[in-house]
Amino acid sequence: MGIAIAFFCGTTSLMAQKEIPAKSDEEGAKIVQSAQFKEFIGKYVAAVNAKNRKALTALYDPVSQAAMAKNEKGVADILNAAVEEKIPAKYEVVVSMVGPQDPLMFQEFGTIYAVRPTILVQINSSTESGGDVSSSSVMIYLARSGDNWYEVWSNPPDEKKMEAAVRKDADDEQQKEKRVKASGVTEYHYVSHPPDDFTKLYNWVVRMTAEDSKKDKYEIVQIDQPVGGIPETKVLAGPSRSGGHPWMDALRPGDNGLLGFELGIGDKAVTSPSNGMFREPLFLFGLGSGVSWTDSVLLPGTSLGEVVPADKGALLTDGTLRLIRFNTTDEKGGKFVTDVVLRVAKEQPITREKVASGGNKVAANRTWAPNECSNPLKIPSGYHVLQDGTGKYRIIPDGDESFGSIAISFQAKGTLDPVSVPGSREAPMKIRGRQFYWRVYKTEADGKSIIRKEVLMPNFLPRNKEGNQADYIWVRVDALTQQGINTLAPVAHGIIRDGM
Repeated sequence: MGIAIAFFCGTTSLMAQKEIPAKSDEEGAKIVQSAQFKEFIGKYVAAVNAKNRKALTALYDPVSQAAMAKNEKGVADILNAAVEEKIPAKYEVVVSMVGPQDPLMFQEFGTIYAVRPTILVQINSSTESGGDVSSSSVMIYLARSGDNWYEVWSNPPDEKKMEAAVRKDADDEQQKEKRVKASGVTEYHYVSHPPDDFTKLYNWVVRMTAEDSKKDKYEIVQIDQPVGGIPETKVLAGPSRSGGHPWMDALRPGDNGLLGFELGIGDKAVTSPSNGMFREPLFLFGLGSGVSWTDSVLLPGTSLGEVVPADKGALLTDGTLRLIRFNTTDEKGGKFVTDVVLRVAKEQPITREKVASGGNKVAANRTWAPNECSNPLKIPSGYHVLQDGTGKYRIIPDGDESFGSIAISFQAKGTLDPVSVPGSREAPMKIRGRQFYWRVYKTEADGKSIIRKEVLMPNFLPRNKEGNQADYIWVRVDALTQQGINTLAPVAHGIIRDGM
């Protein structure tokens, strides 16, 4: 994907090549399990982490060491780079065979190897900080002498040749951008066996026209939609993502004023963490910004169904481009649809999605009691709050009380009243990773037939707990029509979210 990562091959930091495999081939897998190879890797990792340059030098074969003795400055630069960052305790080793006729890295740039290597070794690792995962790879060529493995030395590549190649790539990239007639997906690739950290199962190149690049700012968002429930939106990349994250800058135009990016989602094996959600790794690279980062798409549910990626030629329409859709099901049969979408990043009027994600909120005319919630009570503009007694609140649209209402009650008992309703149905909802289920049914109130949607949940809001009178939250939405339910349920959902 044209991304540079640091690794060391007895020379200098090199650029990763797409054909580097993600797992050991059959012969390589046998080597990984051999005692002599394990001994070498143990010594290598220990030397890097101890910044022991002398120990690293001793791991080169004798012919390489003789060549290194003639290039003290080059050797010092390489060893200093090799020990710059420690290799984490948990790492994965991948070995691929190098045949007699296989091209070696950077030979086209004048790199000469002291000994012909027979295997390429990757030491892959990842670290997590604040929920963000960063991956790295150390790559070295090895050759065998007798029963032992040794690293192979090579001279650094010719910098002028490399710079010329980079300039040519940049020129080719600009020519591609100039040919874009409509904003959208210009390339799409499905890769069944992703070869590196940057290539995923589903891979896109998206380019914007000069007009679209200049007209708006864009963001990539994840929208989780329980079927029949309330959507939740998470900003993955773009100017509205908070916290000074590098992805805030990834979606910005380059010096030529054009915006584009490469996006990859999904590994061959889908992982399911303990919280019952799938984790699909995601990689983004801004073609204009040069910013790259990794993240994950967390999919609600316990089983993964149909996945629908956008193909080459999919266009940005009305400021939106859906890149991929995941269909999942949870243990109760609740169905979810998760979309990863490129869209214009700008303020919109209040919508179901906007309210559910906590936008356009104002301080309410009343506050929670300290034992109920210590955060402010916030509601969308256009609503007001009435208090029906201790721990009981009603949120009503301004000027139209007949439209419907939201009731939020704090209580000690962990059951709904009534406990069961014949003919009711369940609709899934999720609040910041917590899974709950609405109970939906028709009933009568004040002599009118209404639709009621209610949910009971433990009080997980921050609060000054006193006794058990506010240990549970009962949220009830009443409306005359399904449209009223569809409007008010996201408001209720957003009020609880904003209390967290």
